[in-house]
Amino acid sequence: MSGFVAVISLRPNSPSVREETRVLTLVYAYPRGKHNAIVRRAAAAAGYSRAFALPENTEIVGPHSLPRVGIFPGDGIASLRVKTDPAYLRVRHSPIFPVLRSMARGRA
Repeated sequence: MSGFVAVISLRPNSPSVREETRVLTLVYAYPRGKHNAIVRRAAAAAGYSRAFALPENTEIVGPHSLPRVGIFPGDGIASLRVKTDPAYLRVRHSPIFPVLRSMARGRA
């Protein structure tokens, strides 16, 4: 995605959007959590003060690359408790995570 296309795609606060939602949007969650330097710059240029990603591994954190956790319809209460624990992202990106996930799914 070129920087120009990204900025146009990320524009949240056009008059029609503001009229429809009556909200000025200042934060953004990247679709599927994917981002790169071009998209982060585009989010900043589009006026977002913060943007959230779903990091696949440990990433440098900044205002336009804040880690978030995926919560999905099939996640139960136990999964929600684990994923909202402050230590979750550290464990999620550690080498032990695949073993823990297998154990939780009953495959260990």
